[in-house]
Amino acid sequence: MKKILLVFTLIIPMMISAQEMQHGDFDRHDGEMNFKDLELTEKQEEQIHDLKIDFKKFQIEKKADLKLAQIELHELMKDEVEGNKLDSAIEKVNKLRSELFKAKIKNRVEMHKLLTDEQKDQMKKRIMHRGRKHEKRGEKRERKYRR
Repeated sequence: MKKILLVFTLIIPMMISAQEMQHGDFDRHDGEMNFKDLELTEKQEEQIHDLKIDFKKFQIEKKADLKLAQIELHELMKDEVEGNKLDSAIEKVNKLRSELFKAKIKNRVEMHKLLTDEQKDQMKKRIMHRGRKHEKRGEKRERKYRR
């Protein structure tokens, strides 16, 4: 029973993170917003660049910490350790994932604040258009599987 609980504790946050990365106007690789075709000013480009660099540094550090925490957790699972050690290892992994996700969202909000109202509208239109593409793709898949 504890192993099943452990598996769900590890898998569900990963699935949620993967889904969140695929939605919105995020780049698939590192969660960056895509500012193509928004006609950014030079000042906006510099500010966005600085935010991206700061976030990438933070992200690299936290991802490394997360990998180490995951290795530690897997070692505890192999040894079938129970109780506080296992719980604290799970909490550490989830805390690091949470920190990464929060930082990604905060970074996105900060970048969004730099945009003009017109640029924000363009971004919304792009997101809505992307959503329609995903809906159409889903319809095609449904028809494919009905055959």
